[in-house]
Amino acid sequence: MSLLSSNKDVSASQQGELKVLGIDEEGTGDVFEALSSGTAREVLTEISIVETGSLNA
Repeated sequence: MSLLSSNKDVSASQQGELKVLGIDEEGTGDVFEALSSGTAREVLTEISIVETGSLNA
């Protein structure tokens, strides 16, 4: 017996208005805490590429 559900039907719904946060704005830390470490790393990598034009800046 597994403690995790084997149901693959996962859905999400948007509650409230979308908000764009700057990397250093209040509330951004809460967003990154809610992300998995891999997702947070991917977001920060993409930001770095956009800002510097290179992955190895």
